[in-house]
Amino acid sequence: MVVDSDHQRRELSEAILAKLQFAVAPVETVDKAVSVAMALRPAVIVCPPGDVDPISQRLQVKIPIVPIDAHLAVTDALVEVVRGAIRGSTF
Repeated sequence: MVVDSDHQRRELSEAILAKLQFAVAPVETVDKAVSVAMALRPAVIVCPPGDVDPISQRLQVKIPIVPIDAHLAVTDALVEVVRGAIRGSTF
């Protein structure tokens, strides 16, 4: 799941992940992220650093959350960070 209120950054992150065969659920708010996460149980949530705590505090399940900044959203580093979070999670 990609959470970001910035439309361009959300679309860019989604495109990078989708190109590498990740199924992506894009959402624009913390409220929607929590709702969608409870329904879909994504392998990882990608969001701006300021949204990490609000999302993690409201989730009722453990889902890895990857904070991204502008640097990660525009590079392949995003893919490596997401893959690392997925490998490190315990399902």
